[in-house]
Amino acid sequence: MSCSYDDEHTVFERITRSVGRFIGPDPRRIDPVRRELEAYFAGRLRAFTVAVDLQLATPFARTVLQMLTTVPYGTTTTYAEVAERIGRPRALRAVGNALAVNPVCVIVPCHRVIDSPGTPGPYAGGPDAKRHLLALEAG
Repeated sequence: MSCSYDDEHTVFERITRSVGRFIGPDPRRIDPVRRELEAYFAGRLRAFTVAVDLQLATPFARTVLQMLTTVPYGTTTTYAEVAERIGRPRALRAVGNALAVNPVCVIVPCHRVIDSPGTPGPYAGGPDAKRHLLALEAG
């Protein structure tokens, strides 16, 4: 599964290269994700329960993304805090790069990572999408 702001064809190509072949959408697997995303955007879901496969991410990125699943709904953390929490306090740029290629945006909440209080920083979906997600979670 991929939940991305990238062009659909770009995502399919990446999955094909990484996984070996693209099988195609399977409603039995996609519907639970769709339902959870709809509930999240309606403000009824605070934690995703769908299984996440991070095989499209590098080992370092997997470490970063797995740590993000511990950042609670409605809160933020900084790049520096993420780097510190994974034991790589000087790896700020690498943390940023890992977030930029998150294959499951929103579900793995990279939007909760900010530069500093009051400064949201970059986001794969653009600054408006990041502000929207943070505002949604702020209530």
